[in-house]
Amino acid sequence: MTTLALKPSLYVTPGTLLIGSLAIIIWPGLVAVVLTRMADGAFRESIYRSGIESLYMPLSGNVKKTVKTFLDVVIERTGDATAGFIILIAICVTASSYTYLRFACVALIVVWILMIALLRTRDLEPLHEELKSEGLLATAAQAAEKSSQLIR
Repeated sequence: MTTLALKPSLYVTPGTLLIGSLAIIIWPGLVAVVLTRMADGAFRESIYRSGIESLYMPLSGNVKKTVKTFLDVVIERTGDATAGFIILIAICVTASSYTYLRFACVALIVVWILMIALLRTRDLEPLHEELKSEGLLATAAQAAEKSSQLIR
């Protein structure tokens, strides 16, 4: 068993949503929608949220509190509301054709994945060093030992 690094863990939620959205386009129906929504609910509040929270760690306490509050309250809620209005307008304009909406979702998920790809992991090096010094981040030898113990 291995651990998932920070940047790859950020790809789990959008990757799952991309697969789910493509499944909805190919096989439209309740099963694809429900499975995609379940995956979103599970991964967004666990793996993805943990990864995002880790990105705040190198910041000082005051800056972290201000930035995190602004992003969580203002940006996230504004994004949710904007998405709701876009969906409402798209449904009103296109009447019963949801094809455009489906492809727009896929396009936005691809943009999300590209934004993660642009994240510079070298800026996270101080975080890794601090975690190692506190004994919170396993070295390669410790990870290999733990993995061999799990196999036994």
